[in-house]
Amino acid sequence: VELTVENKGFFNRLAQKVFNRPAISYIQLDAIGSLVWLQLGQKDDVLSISEAVKEKFGQEAEPLLQRLGQFFNIMEQHQLIIRK
Repeated sequence: VELTVENKGFFNRLAQKVFNRPAISYIQLDAIGSLVWLQLGQKDDVLSISEAVKEKFGQEAEPLLQRLGQFFNIMEQHQLIIRK
């Protein structure tokens, strides 16, 4: 999954003009992040998303709940998701 994020706001526009920063950023998620992102529209809670990740990736995804918590915090900080 590749997320497209528009860099808006005064400081982003300034950085675009002065430092030649892009107006749009492309964020490529790894395999686990991609699965979690795709599950967001299908699952209601973190536990069911964690079960889907564990089913597909097993031990490779551990420590799963800590990773999911960090993933969701980062996504929320960048305003890609909204906490209910």
